[in-house]
Amino acid sequence: MGKAPEEIRSAAHYISTSDDKDGIADAIDAFLLPLVGGSS
Repeated sequence: MGKAPEEIRSAAHYISTSDDKDGIADAIDAFLLPLVGGSS
């Protein structure tokens, strides 16, 4: 998530927005919806 320490974010393949800015919805849009044929 966007609030993770820089060391963690630099190792990540994908960085979502922070949880207070709908980070979980951002991750769902990025990873799950394409798997089920959805789009946003």
